[in-house]
Amino acid sequence: MRLRPAAAVIKAQQKFAFHFIVDGHVLTEEPHASYSAGRQAKIPMLIGWNANEGASFIAGKTITAANFRQTLQDAFGPLPEPLLANYPAKTDAQAQAARAALERDLRFGYETWKWTQLQAASAGAKVYAYRFTQQPPYPADSPFAGWGAGHGMEMRYVFDQLGQEAWAWTPADQRLADTMVAYWSNFAKRGDPNGAGLPVWPAYTLAKPLTMQFGAEIKAGQSGDTGALPSFDALFEAVRKQRP
Repeated sequence: MRLRPAAAVIKAQQKFAFHFIVDGHVLTEEPHASYSAGRQAKIPMLIGWNANEGASFIAGKTITAANFRQTLQDAFGPLPEPLLANYPAKTDAQAQAARAALERDLRFGYETWKWTQLQAASAGAKVYAYRFTQQPPYPADSPFAGWGAGHGMEMRYVFDQLGQEAWAWTPADQRLADTMVAYWSNFAKRGDPNGAGLPVWPAYTLAKPLTMQFGAEIKAGQSGDTGALPSFDALFEAVRKQRP
């Protein structure tokens, strides 16, 4: 690193990416391979993602029906038509929403959904899945305004830190925080989020892929936006096969 020019380091920083490194010691194979073969640690898992994870990744960008395909091409290169068919962009408003949804699914939704499925398919440990849909009460001048249940917003509830932001939190927000704290604490103690006084959180199974919904209501149900996620299978499988 000391031998590299500062300009080269700065340029490398601009290409933000992170990946598992198979070092042959701590990680002896790709996690996907471990889970596919059932070789992962047989411990319970609590996993999920937020409804509007992609909002922060398009903040400040102008996405229109006219530039939708080109901006995708610039950001990700060519994407398969069957995948893009899940994100119609005939109007500017539709294009903006489609790009946010694709960013969510590509960066968080697919990997989390696939991980959940792989864990559910492997005997020996349960998986508890959730979807966070609550929109915090952002002030109109907040940089988060318009994000909805954006990336990282569940943390304020999970760790009961609503007071860190002087926003117009409601009793419903606090009830949600109290409930999520209880679930996460139970899971940390026993590997099961369920407990007295809490709505039942069923384990996710392939036969009954139920997720806990954290929003205006706290209840178990089908996730509302997984329809496009299976179409990523072919894309990621092709990428994996191209890797050395």
